[in-house]
Parts: sequence; C-alpha cells; structure tokens
Amino acid sequence: MLYYNKNKPVFFLIVLINLFCSGTIAQNQKIIFQQNGIIATKSDSTVISGSIVLYDDLSTKWIKTELSKNSIKGDSLRKLLKSFIEESDIFNSSWSNTNIFPYPSQQFHTMLDSIPINLLYKSDFHMVPNTHLFSPFGWRRNRQHKGMDLDLNIGDTLRAAFSGKVRYSQFNKGGYGNLVIIRHLNGLETYYAHQDKLLVKPNDIVLAGDVIGLGGETGRAMGPHLHFEVRYKDVAFNPENIIDFKNDKIKSQNTYYLTKSDFKWVKAVNRKKYYNVKPGDVLGKIATKNKTTVKKILRLNPSITNPNSLKIGQKVRVR
Repeated sequence: MLYYNKNKPVFFLIVLINLFCSGTIAQNQKIIFQQNGIIATKSDSTVISGSIVLYDDLSTKWIKTELSKNSIKGDSLRKLLKSFIEESDIFNSSWSNTNIFPYPSQQFHTMLDSIPINLLYKSDFHMVPNTHLFSPFGWRRNRQHKGMDLDLNIGDTLRAAFSGKVRYSQFNKGGYGNLVIIRHLNGLETYYAHQDKLLVKPNDIVLAGDVIGLGGETGRAMGPHLHFEVRYKDVAFNPENIIDFKNDKIKSQNTYYLTKSDFKWVKAVNRKKYYNVKPGDVLGKIATKNKTTVKKILRLNPSITNPNSLKIGQKVRVR
C-alpha cells in the first residue's frame, strides 16, 4: 500500500488528477502506469482509498475503492499517522521526554481571542474509564484539581483517548506516579496518571484505543483510579468541556474554541490569600489549615524573620 508522504514523488500524480481527470476516457487509451492501494487523508481529515491510473495520452483517472476501518487498522494506519506527525511542527516545539511541563509560561486566562481545536483531527476517539467519577475538575481542598479522578481496578487496561505521539512515559515524583502523556495533532495533550504498569515508550505512535498501560494507584493516590487531564500548552482545562461523560462520546465532531473562560481557574489560583493569626497558632498549624507548607509561607512573607514570634491578628500570606 502507498501512504501519503510529501517525499514520495508518486503523489505528484494525485495533483495531476485535479488537472487532467475530466471527461470520458477513450476506448483506445492504454494504461502505462497504475498504482493501487493508496490511502490518504483529505484536508477535512476524511480518509480515502483508491488507485491512480495514468494513460498513454497523459490523462489520469482516480478509481475510488471502499475503505473499511478494518482495512486501515494496525500498522497501516499507524504508518499514515506517523507521516502526519513527522510533518507537523507541533511535535518539534517544546517537546520533552523528561519534563512534564515543557512549554513557556502561558496567559490563556487573559487572552482576548479564541483558539480553534479540531477535536478529531486525524484521530478517532476512545472513551476513558467512566464507571464512576471520584473527583471532578475544579476546586478541591483549597487547591485546584487539574483533572478528573475516574474509578478503575488495579490492572485494568488503559487506552489512549486520541491518536498521537507519546511524549512522556515514566514514574513522576511530583504525585502523578506512573504517568503517560500523549501529544495530539490538534495541539492538545492528555495525561494518564497513577498507572500500575506503563506499556508504551516515549516517542511511540499510538492510535485512539491503543493500550498504553494498566490501572493502578502509584504516586499520590488514595486507592486505585485514573487521574485524567487534558491540557493545551501545559495549561489544564476541564475534560468535560470536550467529552460527554454521560454518553461516552466526544461532544463535537468539529471544532471546539478554547477561550479565557476555559482557563479562569488560573486567575483564582493566582489570587493572593491571607490568614489572620489566632491564639495558639504556629506556622506549622497555619500551613496545615491552608494546605501549604511552612517553607512556602516563609517565602511569601519575607518579613517573618522569627517563626516563633507571631502576633494575634497578624496577617500572614498563605497563597
């Protein structure tokens, strides 16, 4: 079979179709070249299949063949996807197999424009585990929960939600445990945390539905579950904005527009928070109450030179 690749000169013939393929083919034409089994993707992401015929008068004809999903699964579709990835700048910019957040700082919560995201751009969709939602995206225990905690059992099969390229696959000491990050052709990244076993390697090409690991409770996890995140250039937004968890499907077959409302949580997190010292308070107690650490409080309050000399009513910045 032949797959779309800008380096294959035979695809110059596809261009010729638009120039020469018209009218009725004369009966005395002779075929001087024929390429069968061509699989390509149109600009609207539709996958097409067929053959190109070149006649002795240099006219061409495209012969369409029916394309079933089974005929392009596995290695065939993976090679096609790989060719798209190799030609996309998305996989060259801020690409890291060791840093979970490789992009420079973003300010999407203040942007005036919108960012169009083709959710199914050169990809199918496979639903993530969805039998029970432990914890949604949003404010939780005085901090932002940047993903969704979805129920599963240790050893359950985990599959990629969208097609793409594995950017990260290793144990993360920051709380994620065994983590897989996949970057997709539309610029989004999906995170799959707390896995028991990782079954993909960095830079692997994966299709939607491919096995990437086994469910677990590694890292900072209270029981087995999948912590699932969707991010754009390192900044998380609610997966429910694009995935219909009630009906196990993608919300839109077309384009989703990211706006500053998708990232409004960033403004809330960056907002300063103060605590009024009460009788009996010490920095350790204040840190525990506000889900932070003494070290962070001291960094935010350089005027506190003696942690043991807090005064009742004193304002201490805790965020």
